[in-house]
Amino acid sequence: MRAGLEPVFGELRRLVAGGVPYLGVSAGAMIAAEGSLGSGSRIGGVVVSPEDPDDPGDELEIEAGIGLVDVAIEVHVAERGMLSRLVAAVESGLVAGGLGIDERTALIVGDGELRVDGRGSVWRVLPAEGGVLVSTIGS
Repeated sequence: MRAGLEPVFGELRRLVAGGVPYLGVSAGAMIAAEGSLGSGSRIGGVVVSPEDPDDPGDELEIEAGIGLVDVAIEVHVAERGMLSRLVAAVESGLVAGGLGIDERTALIVGDGELRVDGRGSVWRVLPAEGGVLVSTIGS
């Protein structure tokens, strides 16, 4: 999906800046970030999340995203065990911070506070002295 939309990233940024809403589901949410988490379940050879049977042993890739938000976005967090991958990416310095979104949950970004709607939570992962700080935005 990212590769198909990459040629229009600039146009998407322009439209959103002009007030057009952006809705990203699954991979569409992940590419909204400046630095998008790509494929891979290892950092420095260490398994940090459940491995994809089709791509075992792959290192986590950080790819250019649209740049609508300044932190990485991980999806399917609680259901697929992906929070650990986001935590490891922040702790290792691959990304500056991140938000992990559970299934059936929407993160609404706009003017003012971040809002969460749906059944799950949105997890905030930020660097902290000696590791990371993990908290929820709400549900």
